[in-house]
Amino acid sequence: MKHLGANLALLALALATASPRGFAQQTPCLDRMIAVNVTTLDGTPAKGLTAVNFRAKVRGGAADVVSATYDTGPRRVVFLLDTSASMFEGNTNKWRPTLLVAEDLVSTAPSQVSFALVTFASKAENRVSFGQDRRALLDELQKLEGISQRDIKGGHLTALRDAMLEALSLLSPARTGDAIYVVTDTGENASRRKESQVRPQFLWSGVRLFGFVPAAPTEPPLPSEPYDGLNLLDDLVASTGGDGIVLYPPSEGSADSRAGEKSFGTGGPFLPKSGVPPTVRDILLFASRGLGQEISEFYRVNIRLHEPVLGKPRDWKLEVIATATGKKIPHLRLVYPRKLAPCP
Repeated sequence: MKHLGANLALLALALATASPRGFAQQTPCLDRMIAVNVTTLDGTPAKGLTAVNFRAKVRGGAADVVSATYDTGPRRVVFLLDTSASMFEGNTNKWRPTLLVAEDLVSTAPSQVSFALVTFASKAENRVSFGQDRRALLDELQKLEGISQRDIKGGHLTALRDAMLEALSLLSPARTGDAIYVVTDTGENASRRKESQVRPQFLWSGVRLFGFVPAAPTEPPLPSEPYDGLNLLDDLVASTGGDGIVLYPPSEGSADSRAGEKSFGTGGPFLPKSGVPPTVRDILLFASRGLGQEISEFYRVNIRLHEPVLGKPRDWKLEVIATATGKKIPHLRLVYPRKLAPCP
């Protein structure tokens, strides 16, 4: 590089002494539009925040929060439903909760949210495309209510990673706010794509992944269908700024109508607040509507990095602060992408 002469040296000096703001204007990769959900711990959206209420840090350094606006749509969502044989087996009925979540989310979503539907077992099958009305999607979900294990093509073959990439392809080119909502028991044994291929494509796209696991894999997995998808799902939900929930089946000896629940990905409580222990249906509906709200409305936060992200994804931190004190506001839950994709 030395033989290129003094002009290159002067250019390097100019870039080194340029202000971060000026450098950002010349390098689009430094400006990132991030979807951020801010709620109280019971799931109520915290509205009225502006750019001065957000503080971003990247590897111990700072990043500029240029703007923050509350956005309510429109949205595109791909509903990705696991129809593999394991969804119909075991000590819990996973298929009925799956359809309840799907039908409730579609029925209660704002009109500006459009849906596509993809089901998968050994391979993905596009059932309803964007552009069809919501009635078509609900009709297709009602048809799925009648299927049983014997109707599943591919038996215990489950290609979760391949299906996630198929859903992602329906959102290309992606827009801020695009989301994939996958409902699965996290079985995986048939994908042709590896995890190392799935992660970067999701990060580069900016599409958020939301996940619902209708029953935790508490019983020994079937030899032909290991639950290899949970770690990937957990990682991608957090990395892309989505959210997720795992529904645990009732413990042995308890009433059939009771169950436990925990969130994953970004973490945090996600249960109805009442003095009565929630039923399975309570949890399902509360969770599906909470996730649906996070999908349909959020803050569009524009951050400007002081240096490009190169090579591999980078961890960063976002906080909500009080303008008067500059201190972090407690008792707020932030859902945002925990990884910044590297520059292309």
